[in-house]
Amino acid sequence: MEFKKYLWRIALTAALGIAGCNLFNPTQSVDIASDDAAALTYEGYLHYQKTEYGMAREYFERGIRADSAYSEAWYGYAKAVASMQPGLNPFELVKLTKSTATDPFGPIYAMNDKDATILRSGIDSVMMVLNVFIHRDTSGLTDKRVRFSQFADSYSILSMVRAGLIARDARVGLSEIFYADSGGVHFDLGRLGTDAQKAVQFMDAMAQMAEGVKADPKMGATLVKGMMPDSSAEWFTDKAFNDLVVGVSNQIIDGNSRIQQTDMSRVDVFLNIGNGIDEDGDGCLDEEIKDGFDNDGDGEIDEDTRSESVIILETDITKLDFNGKKDFIPVRELQIVGLYENGGVDIDMNGKAGVDDPYEWNYAQKDFKARKKNNNHLLQFITPNFYSTYFLGLDYESRIALKEKIRHDTDIDHLQFDLETRKEMIGGCWNNYDEAKFRQWIMKRNSL
Repeated sequence: MEFKKYLWRIALTAALGIAGCNLFNPTQSVDIASDDAAALTYEGYLHYQKTEYGMAREYFERGIRADSAYSEAWYGYAKAVASMQPGLNPFELVKLTKSTATDPFGPIYAMNDKDATILRSGIDSVMMVLNVFIHRDTSGLTDKRVRFSQFADSYSILSMVRAGLIARDARVGLSEIFYADSGGVHFDLGRLGTDAQKAVQFMDAMAQMAEGVKADPKMGATLVKGMMPDSSAEWFTDKAFNDLVVGVSNQIIDGNSRIQQTDMSRVDVFLNIGNGIDEDGDGCLDEEIKDGFDNDGDGEIDEDTRSESVIILETDITKLDFNGKKDFIPVRELQIVGLYENGGVDIDMNGKAGVDDPYEWNYAQKDFKARKKNNNHLLQFITPNFYSTYFLGLDYESRIALKEKIRHDTDIDHLQFDLETRKEMIGGCWNNYDEAKFRQWIMKRNSL
């Protein structure tokens, strides 16, 4: 029996064409009957080659039931499901990831609603299979003959199109959310607006794409470059761009993990980016920088952040070691642009803003490597006595619970926490408020 399985494995490996795995390409196979996982899978590929995808799927499922670690069966199952879905032509999917100056919404936005719905349903069906397979592969629960890295390109394309379809529902161009300029690669969920559910779905789709990018960084960088303007070749070397894309992927994956673990009622704290409104109840407006670190000392990471457009990256990113570590985006400095120009947002509400308040725009430690070495990513306005003694005495969960109560306390006639109470219980930026500013805060919160 073992020798027979070995013969089937040799034949199946030849049929799979492991060296050039692609989710969409059929394989060659030889007809044979057996009741073990290898032969069942082989039989599945015979039907697959004949475009009998429903029958092929049944055999692959039987192969998985016979041996849940049999990676060829999982891979064949995914191929069969993909082939059964209308619109999942690989060349057409690649075209859908493009965006041009004349068509800023991209080909995805030119689709009619019916086709978009069918395509989204088909991609979701394939991703359900792939995600189980990938989890098993990365958890050491398969025989490792077919690995995630071998079809990461197909997975990334599916994820990117899925993200584009979600963005389409919000009427936002994918290239408006995920884009590059001379300052780096940016990811700005604030462009999605206030629909938290769509933003969460989009974030999850982008995190799936990011996983594919990390599984095959060279391919991932090529895929991302396809979304970018031609001038991006002048901004970065190939090595620098590859490293930067992996760094952004780390940030997206980490951010998605954080958001998926956050109650939907509070997810806007992380998704409403750069709107000049206090999202988390500490009185500060857009105080954090989306760099993967705690910039205001309250224990949270990347909550109530400024727009991605304010970030200027380290120029020599090729010397930074990402490699799956939580180094994320190496920020050199911050620039005052967009909503923050001409005093548009007073972040700490002290009466000064923009160029008139450099403390809001400078790290306490200017050099990125020094910040990393000392694990100090605080901004200059976060002084040792910034928070109240009461707030500093709370554990992480209690701090969050308090801020949640405060940010939703917006009925001016029935306040649970008046301004003085907020100063005593949190301190922070609340110390810079007077009653007029407090009423302004309530008006902004009620406008959400």
